[in-house]
Amino acid sequence: MVKKRVISLQSKKRIEKLIRKGIDEGAKPLADGRYARIPSVDPNSDIARTEIFGPVLSLLAVNTIDEPILLVHTVICLFVYQ
Repeated sequence: MVKKRVISLQSKKRIEKLIRKGIDEGAKPLADGRYARIPSVDPNSDIARTEIFGPVLSLLAVNTIDEPILLVHTVICLFVYQ
């Protein structure tokens, strides 16, 4: 699942466990060999609330311009790219 190098085998197992849990919670990952992209993550899921420290990009979909502001108050780790 995680093909890029990470700092240790323990980290790799932790990252893969989080990805599997995200899939169990409804996420549909897209892997391209470099990193796992996980679009449409539920903001209440562990994968949205955990800083993964690995080659994983969790994406939260929004419908309005105000939703990201509300997400900042609910999601612990949120990165916004424009």
